[in-house]
Amino acid sequence: MNQPAPPSPPVPAPAAPSSGLSAPPAPSSPPAVLRETFGAARGAAVAVAVLALICLTVALVCTACRLQPDHLVALIQAHGPAVIGMPVSAILGLAIVCLARGIGGPVSIQIIGLRAEGATATVLLWIATFAASAFAIRALW
Repeated sequence: MNQPAPPSPPVPAPAAPSSGLSAPPAPSSPPAVLRETFGAARGAAVAVAVLALICLTVALVCTACRLQPDHLVALIQAHGPAVIGMPVSAILGLAIVCLARGIGGPVSIQIIGLRAEGATATVLLWIATFAASAFAIRALW
């Protein structure tokens, strides 16, 4: 009977010649200290957004309670976008930016040659969200 040939041992790959330079390290996750720091910052950003929304709600309720119903209706009809729209736009922009930072971490923006990172990118993002919501209120009111 024919018996199968025994398997041949694996041949090791030839070693690369050493040029004195070591290979760059493989990319790794950030150190635990950075993860913990950004985790706290993300939680703080979400807390600031929630606190801002609560403060806006309390301010609007207090204003509405101090005015007589006739005056409140007349004020909103005459100056609604300014009285309600601008504060809501500002808080909405803050909430969107804080929640985006809390979920996604640091922000980096590059627009037509303008590059912004960190706090500058956050401010530009807030300006864009505020302007978009303010223009929407102006267009729809």
